[in-house]
Amino acid sequence: MSSENRTKCGRSKLSKTERSYTMSEKMLLTVQEAADLTGLCTITIYELARTQGFPAVRVGRRVLISRKGLDDWIAAQAGAGE
Repeated sequence: MSSENRTKCGRSKLSKTERSYTMSEKMLLTVQEAADLTGLCTITIYELARTQGFPAVRVGRRVLISRKGLDDWIAAQAGAGE
């Protein structure tokens, strides 16, 4: 990837389409990515991250969500109403 496609901290600047494609390959999602993926707002994701059993981890000040854990958590929530 060329240097003009990188931010100051080294992360790549991708379009929303490119970001959604690579998001499916990531193990950990940012709060914004988890919100985009689920259709929830970021505030809701932050609130869920504070609840027991939600697959969130803190890395420094960042909150990251396990992609597989999120898929499993959603499946468990969907099955809880049955």
